[in-house]
Amino acid sequence: MNTPDGKIDLHVHYLPRAYREALAQAGADQDRFPPPDWNTEMHLAFMEAMHIATAMLSVSSPHLNFGDDAAARVLARQANEEGAAVARKYPGRFGLLASLPLPDVDGSIAEIAYALDTLQADGFTMPTNACGVYLGDPRLDLVFAALNRRRAVVVIHPTKPSLVPPNVAERVPIPMMEFLF
Repeated sequence: MNTPDGKIDLHVHYLPRAYREALAQAGADQDRFPPPDWNTEMHLAFMEAMHIATAMLSVSSPHLNFGDDAAARVLARQANEEGAAVARKYPGRFGLLASLPLPDVDGSIAEIAYALDTLQADGFTMPTNACGVYLGDPRLDLVFAALNRRRAVVVIHPTKPSLVPPNVAERVPIPMMEFLF
């Protein structure tokens, strides 16, 4: 995919139909922004204007798990299939960073195999947290082991925290006197 005289855009958010519908059903938004209009033809025109050779498609935040692991598995599969279809239709112009139904470990491991073996995904995008489970959580060790075995490319996307753990104060007052010394 690497073209010597073109750019590769690693941060392109496509809006698969199933993801857009899931956002609406969950009453979610894209971190307080309404989902933008996006379609392949409009993005290809943008790529031409900006001299971008290849764009790597990924789903934006919020992450696609809204608290129901079974629904997240279905949504990840649908979003990944739609992204793979765009990449197949425009070879070399689009690649796919597939989504995983995190924090669902078994579903994520299954989606890793499907995305790489069936969809020929180029890698994965992972949110900094999914349902309050952060990437350093030991519960995700098996997911990272599966990605490592496959030597998968992983792009981490910042995501607004879904909750503040009870042992973390949301705001810690700092006395002004500390700054005087």
